[in-house]
Amino acid sequence: MIIIARGNEAKAWVTQKIIECFGQNQVVLSDKKIYINTKEDGMPIQVCLALTCPKTMVGEAAAEAVATAQRGVDFGAFGASAAPAPEPYKPAEITPSERQTVQDLMKSLGL
Repeated sequence: MIIIARGNEAKAWVTQKIIECFGQNQVVLSDKKIYINTKEDGMPIQVCLALTCPKTMVGEAAAEAVATAQRGVDFGAFGASAAPAPEPYKPAEITPSERQTVQDLMKSLGL
């Protein structure tokens, strides 16, 4: 059973917008977090963002967001030209070199 977390496309889109806003040279992606390089009082600092999609929405816009989701996501409302195209699911395939590595390992272990 494959479980795909909801919100991956939205988080990728938000991450791209952050990179466009601050510039590729000012943004570092590491360990599922976004680090933005900036300065405060002339000293370099980083602001760290962790993007998550909460199960329960908060704020005044929550009811409208739920209604929008039921109608379908309007990515254009946030300046996107269209909804990102989902990538088709492709099962993992073993390459010939991987298959040979497994055979060599099994032979060396006497399996």
